[in-house]
Amino acid sequence: MGKPWPVTAPNFQRVPGLLLGSDMIALLPSRILPDFEGLVSFPPPVPVPGFLLHLAWHRRRAKDAALQHVAVHETSRTVQQG
Repeated sequence: MGKPWPVTAPNFQRVPGLLLGSDMIALLPSRILPDFEGLVSFPPPVPVPGFLLHLAWHRRRAKDAALQHVAVHETSRTVQQG
């Protein structure tokens, strides 16, 4: 058996595909797994704190009204929940 090696995925949606047919494990948001058959999920054995989310976009979209609306809506929702 070789040395364990970490795998990095560009987003959470890619991880279940990497897990299928492997002996790897992953810590994922619970909303990701319902779409994937063949995987088993358990609650983590230790408390896991949340993580910060960041909104980012290219400068050329700075005046995009829809993007500004989403940014304001999500920011205010996060502040209200926090």
